[in-house]
Amino acid sequence: IDLPEGAQINFPATASVNFLQSYDTYILPSIPARTTYSVPFAFIAEIANNESCTKTPYCGSATLFSRATLLNRDFVNGSIITQIQRVEWPVKIEKLKNSSIIGSNETATLSVEIKNISKLPIGQGVV
Repeated sequence: IDLPEGAQINFPATASVNFLQSYDTYILPSIPARTTYSVPFAFIAEIANNESCTKTPYCGSATLFSRATLLNRDFVNGSIITQIQRVEWPVKIEKLKNSSIIGSNETATLSVEIKNISKLPIGQGVV
């Protein structure tokens, strides 16, 4: 059976991910039986702060789940897929430099070198 036009795929918000309202739902065209359709749409989300990381304070996870509906009813098989995505903040503290001795009521300079270890500029997503 062909899938009629108007079915929706979306990603509901979870405790760890909030999809931006205008980027959380895509309305599918008619899809012929036994064919694959790649959604030409970027779902855009914000990742919440996650305190569950045990290795470093710069990592965590985000739970994503997709939902496919037609006439506001979930498809019975394969419409809800849950995935846990690893999230790492793309910065690393490289070096701290400070004075070796500081007297009482003196000021000192603390230098911090931060390296962006991401392959993309911060704030730019993969589209």
